[in-house]
Amino acid sequence: MGEDEQGFTLIELLIVVLILGALAAIAIPVYLSVMQTARDNSAKAATSEAATSVTAYYTKYDALPGTLVIAGVPVADPGTYALTYIPGAGSTFCLSGTYSGSTTTWRVTDMTSVDVGAVCS
Repeated sequence: MGEDEQGFTLIELLIVVLILGALAAIAIPVYLSVMQTARDNSAKAATSEAATSVTAYYTKYDALPGTLVIAGVPVADPGTYALTYIPGAGSTFCLSGTYSGSTTTWRVTDMTSVDVGAVCS
């Protein structure tokens, strides 16, 4: 190549494209995994907050609320997480939350901690 010629060769451009492709092949799955973890944690937090609201309602009125709305739990936006609540006898209840499209379900029973479990039925 002479001194007056400028620019990149085809090989140099191909190497840059290969490097960018390799970085994308690593970054995209990691990003998707982080996004799924964030969605699952969102459902876990919503489940925990709903359980706290149910517990507060029970403490105040000495009875479980018939629905989560009565306990003051806001309705979730469509396409995000879904909460399932089943009141039981006395202070027992089952509350579960799952993010749309996720396989992880968070569950609270009888005012215990939030753990991975099955959907309340």
